[in-house]
Amino acid sequence: MQGLGRKADRRLLRMSELAALTEVPPASIKFYIKEGLLPAPVKTSRNMAYYDETFVEKIRLIKKLQSEHFLPLRVIKEIFLRTNGEATLDQAHALLALRGLATHARAEGREPLAESDVIRRLNTYEAELKDLRRMGLLNPREIDGRWMYDAIDQELLEALQNNRRLGFTREIGFQAKDLEIYAAVLEVLANEEVKLLISRTASKLSDEEIRALAEKGLHDFAPMLMIIRKKMILRVVSNLQAGTGNGTQPEGGLEGTRRKPGPTGGS
Repeated sequence: MQGLGRKADRRLLRMSELAALTEVPPASIKFYIKEGLLPAPVKTSRNMAYYDETFVEKIRLIKKLQSEHFLPLRVIKEIFLRTNGEATLDQAHALLALRGLATHARAEGREPLAESDVIRRLNTYEAELKDLRRMGLLNPREIDGRWMYDAIDQELLEALQNNRRLGFTREIGFQAKDLEIYAAVLEVLANEEVKLLISRTASKLSDEEIRALAEKGLHDFAPMLMIIRKKMILRVVSNLQAGTGNGTQPEGGLEGTRRKPGPTGGS
């Protein structure tokens, strides 16, 4: 799908031409569009629509992933979403190589804990767990009518408990739902990281090498990200101390709400 030129330069096809080129019936193509695997065509009238030539390679890729990799349409749709609708076969292979990461992370040497055990051992409660599930930060499995929390869920709750030991307590107003801002920002970051990994490794590394590199990134990239986060927070604090913020001041200014910066109050 690369090298097809600007959208305005692409040849437009009628449905009959598209079906002939891809050997896929019009009903299937319309279903792919309805399900979000393909974009909407260019409508010129109520009963006339045109499809640019990128549809040909996309439909061929869908059929190849179905026939050779036995993937359901929901997985193929996820592949297109992760690549902004511009997936190549190499990129699809790279994404498929990453599919086992979540299962591997869940099984890292710990037995799942039932919710009652989680509440007792990790200083939490039902409403808090519900908030974390709603945010997608906890992903327990329901087994025999009970929520079971795997290794990575337990790690998050232990980290939350440690934050409370450090002083970020409920008594002064910190709550688990404060993590919602992190969930929103980090979801964007995670999507961009996966796209970057796929764009760099597709066609260059084997499936095993891609997965190994991703696992190293999960475990060993964290220190650098923490340093970047530290620098960003210190920069924001420094700007606040200097009274600049992001180039503007809060209404009413900062005077009277903070001390005058000392010798180390900014860079």
